[in-house]
Amino acid sequence: MLDSREVPGGLDLIVSPRPGTDPKAAFTRVAKELMRYGMVPKLLKTPDGRLYLLVRTVRRPKPLETWKSLASLAICLVTVWISGSLMSQSLLELVSKADVQFISSLGSSLRLINPVFFVIPLFSILGIHEFGHMLATKRWGGEWEPPIFIPGPPPLGTFGAVIRSAKIPINRDEIFDLGFSGPLSGFIPAVVMSVIGILTSPLIPIEEAIQLAKEEGLQFVPTPLLFDIIQRLLSHPEGMTIIMSPIAFAGWVGLVLTFLNLLPAGQLDGGHVAYALLPNPKARLALGVVAVILAVPYSPLMALLIAFFMLSKHPPPLDEVSPLSKSRKVIGVAAYISLLILTSPLSI
Repeated sequence: MLDSREVPGGLDLIVSPRPGTDPKAAFTRVAKELMRYGMVPKLLKTPDGRLYLLVRTVRRPKPLETWKSLASLAICLVTVWISGSLMSQSLLELVSKADVQFISSLGSSLRLINPVFFVIPLFSILGIHEFGHMLATKRWGGEWEPPIFIPGPPPLGTFGAVIRSAKIPINRDEIFDLGFSGPLSGFIPAVVMSVIGILTSPLIPIEEAIQLAKEEGLQFVPTPLLFDIIQRLLSHPEGMTIIMSPIAFAGWVGLVLTFLNLLPAGQLDGGHVAYALLPNPKARLALGVVAVILAVPYSPLMALLIAFFMLSKHPPPLDEVSPLSKSRKVIGVAAYISLLILTSPLSI
């Protein structure tokens, strides 16, 4: 410590790390210890290159009331059920009129064309996504709160969920982990549901699908790259296309929501990753504009929401000096880009 000054509610310190010590690791230890006593440190760099440590006593915010989470879940269940019902009813009507085939006997009984088999798989994906965030929060010493689910109109029925954390991230590593953990976790069940769903989906000739689109309002939707790859790996016949079963649609929605969440904008999960990686706010703004454009093929409404999210400034970590760790820059960013590409609407 080079200098100190007592201020209302805390201390202002000019500090210098000991030779051979890692300032980032040292600050992390100090921050975790101070937080146990209701104090929060802030590490800044002065214009002359010295480290400026602010320590303040803070009040813990009031935790989210459980009933609000349950209410959002109930509303979201209704909107997702409505989406699943509309899709199941439309699919049953189409199957009765078209000459359909199945890749597997799993779907030939048509018992799986039921909104239950959309709601349960989709909420499994959303739940595991949020559980990934919760594990990352606990790993960094935070206390997770129940998620708030965001209802949406058909055909998705939901825009996912958000989790509020009372703990301010210590550094950019924590921001990266909190942002990427959810999409990475939710991606796995989304792939599983996509595989099962494609195996239970009816197949019809593309020409007949085009005709049904004109006569019955059947819609062709943008396909995530990985969804398209799975279809081909499951011996999807040439000249045929699938009409998504409820489980397949849940897998498709899971991949779409993963892509939208990974977009590098605002308070989206991808926005946290971008903030952790890019200190330059102009670079993050440029990426945010690209994110809005990329969201349009999947959901124009979501693109508008992303643009709205960009109006709020991303809160900084407690350590505003230390960069993202090298391992996260290499391995983490490679995994992030891979997931973004695999869930993007790039049909092959």
